[in-house]
Amino acid sequence: MAHKKIPFVFILLLMLCFVAFGKGLRNDFLIDDNALITDNILIKNLKLIPALFSQPFLSGYYRPIAFLSFAFDYFLWQLNPYGYHLTNILFHFFNSALLLILLYLLSKNFKLSVLTGALFAVHPLASLRVNYITGRHHLLAAFFMLAALIIFCFGYKKGKIRFYLLGSLFFIMALLSRESAILFPLYLSCALLLITKKGESKYLITPIILSLSISATYLSLRLKYFNPFPLMPPDYGAFFSAQAITAFGYAILRYASLIIFPRNMYMIYTIDPNVISGYKGILYVFLVIFAILVLLTRLRTNKIMLFASAWFLIGVLPLYGIMLSRPLMGLIMHDAYVYFASIGLLVILSIFLLRLNKLVNKKLWFAFLSAILLFFIINSNINNALWKNTKTYCLYWLERMPKNYIANLSLAHYFVEQGDFKQAKRYFKKGREDSGIEKMAISDIALPNKKRLSMIYNSLGVLSSKLGNKEEAVKYYRQAIAADSKNAKAHFNLGSSYLLADRIDKAAFHFNETIKYDPYHLNAHYNLALIYAKLGNEEKALKERKITLFLNPQLKLFK
Repeated sequence: MAHKKIPFVFILLLMLCFVAFGKGLRNDFLIDDNALITDNILIKNLKLIPALFSQPFLSGYYRPIAFLSFAFDYFLWQLNPYGYHLTNILFHFFNSALLLILLYLLSKNFKLSVLTGALFAVHPLASLRVNYITGRHHLLAAFFMLAALIIFCFGYKKGKIRFYLLGSLFFIMALLSRESAILFPLYLSCALLLITKKGESKYLITPIILSLSISATYLSLRLKYFNPFPLMPPDYGAFFSAQAITAFGYAILRYASLIIFPRNMYMIYTIDPNVISGYKGILYVFLVIFAILVLLTRLRTNKIMLFASAWFLIGVLPLYGIMLSRPLMGLIMHDAYVYFASIGLLVILSIFLLRLNKLVNKKLWFAFLSAILLFFIINSNINNALWKNTKTYCLYWLERMPKNYIANLSLAHYFVEQGDFKQAKRYFKKGREDSGIEKMAISDIALPNKKRLSMIYNSLGVLSSKLGNKEEAVKYYRQAIAADSKNAKAHFNLGSSYLLADRIDKAAFHFNETIKYDPYHLNAHYNLALIYAKLGNEEKALKERKITLFLNPQLKLFK
């Protein structure tokens, strides 16, 4: 009977996803969407798809599968944000459906599986990832990890090792979508332990060792070719500070509370030091330890409850490092990062709701469940409206975190694009003040913050150029390069300034530096072609023309 009902349940999940997040289809690109989608030439040319596997996703991340999904969207929708949002909603639906299948495979409890899938489909925590196009790497990683878990567990139950190879492929796809997928062996161990019968523990070795080997290989390659974890804090001593430990206890309880009361959620925000000071901080840690002890003692025979709790704790483990990753902001929380971890808590919520079903009248229980789903749907729709565009979200974000340099600088960029230079200047000034790094010596600034400082200077240069202050713009571009010599945008902007001033040699130098750090910068190649032609160097001019036309076959200026 359960098998016959599954198609109808999938239709229900699809409807729930669109009821909860359909309004987001009208939202625009915002914040990092511009750098990764609207201004990204790599996703606009099918010939450049191989390059997606060699370029970092933002700064130091390696997520080529996310790039591939953007390239697919661009092929279908060009730069219409509607299509990109539609893809996000569909992947969230796929994840809800895969979650249902996984839970049914593990528990054989159809009601638990359907209820958890439905709660996951509409829960407001997902809005932080469904509405933010750039956040698709979370959706993709969840999709491939859930698929891999299903395949591994099915292979384990059937005793078919060949399924492990297919599951490994999906696991690798998850790793290429997001770094946190490296925790997959822990999730797999929890899932397999749930379905392992007494005396069959020896059969766990093969799938777990295989997944651990893939994680180890991935980590070694990341260490060699890319920054392994860009958000890890520069001060590793802070890992063991009392403040960090108490803050993490508070964070775990806060994330858990969001399952029941999903209000006032934000992408990044600072933990109030007063909340975790003194006995309060100790209390948070004590409550977390107490909850774990209860699970290990009183509920140790309830395997599904232990599985769900372990799932949540595994998912929030990386948030300890992320909590310390932006020292300019203090200790931070990141509600969007619990998208996958929230599954564990939703399983626990579903267990309690099903137990309540046995204690109360069926109609009363159904009305209560409907009220919960409606509450989640209403809050998801409220969150959808907040992601309308950069201005709407960043102003909302600043209400919660007034000294948020990311939101202020994003607003500054937004107003530059809108031509409101007065507002742009105001938010740039605020962003510079909030970052605080301009007051520090360059040598004392950690590399991630040097990049941030360089971005600020470059943005100020763009603003000064828009206002007609060419000399001031050049000064800012130079400062941007001094902070981060690999800032391709600053090199290009400085080269453009020199080109306008007819300082050809300097312009050529900075355009070449642009290409050195961004080999696929279309305008840099185009400008170099013009410069070399003007200097009479036809060989180099022809080379740059060919590259320019390869990057953009539609360009007719050279034809």
